[in-house]
Amino acid sequence: MPSLQIDLRFEVDTPDGEHAQGIVQSDGKMILVQSPDLSVLGGGRSNDDLTAMASMLADRGLIVTVADEDGAVMCLGAVRSRFWHRVATRSKFVQVVRWRAAAALKAVVVASRSQGVGIPPPTPVPRHLPIAPWTRRRVTTTHDPYGGGHPRLYLSDTRVSAMARQVLFFSLLPGETIIGSGDAVDLYLDGVDPLQASVERTDDDEYELVTRGTTIHTYVSGRELPRQQLRTGARVEIGPWRLTYVRDEHADHGRPFGGRIGGELGRQRSQTPPAYES
Repeated sequence: MPSLQIDLRFEVDTPDGEHAQGIVQSDGKMILVQSPDLSVLGGGRSNDDLTAMASMLADRGLIVTVADEDGAVMCLGAVRSRFWHRVATRSKFVQVVRWRAAAALKAVVVASRSQGVGIPPPTPVPRHLPIAPWTRRRVTTTHDPYGGGHPRLYLSDTRVSAMARQVLFFSLLPGETIIGSGDAVDLYLDGVDPLQASVERTDDDEYELVTRGTTIHTYVSGRELPRQQLRTGARVEIGPWRLTYVRDEHADHGRPFGGRIGGELGRQRSQTPPAYES
């Protein structure tokens, strides 16, 4: 669903010489359209135009508040309208705030239509667009094809001064990645045990670090455990080496249902385990 950031002023000259100005402001899904010349802006529009626009806004989860210099007149879109609002406007997506102002505005609009005010007609709203349909899409899980999301490690040697230190890059292997200073390792780090640790991919497509060294300690985010699950941003400390685990968010199962859609502190419901074939 869209989230808008708008702060603008506008001026409109109609073909018959009338002038209107106002502001449009938004921070999220609440949009304010305020003008002392609402009758000029509404000229040439019908009640069907209004309800069609309100329905389109509701589909996107947006609320537009139409206001004059005295405050809000009506709200369009994803509003909670009362029964008599629906009877009067013939739409459940229109909420009248000031009935007298709304009735006066409608009277002016009807008069302008009967007099043939030469304002360009509104842009038609198609019901279906092949490239951007106006349907809400259900956000599903973050399960990626087995091993997807390019799991990788960024590593640096703390024995080198910060000014000259380089950040190296290593892509984790599909099954198991052996880390150490021995001959038969996949990721060689000097100054650690010959067989220091391994990063394993589990059957449910998670990556875990398994401690194997006995002399040099291995920490994941400050904790030393025999086996620890890795999430994007996890910091691994092995002797003088600092490693950071990264996996693309769409495949990191610690971010269910589209990643940060619920916000950093949002409570996200759990997702079903992936069904991968062995």
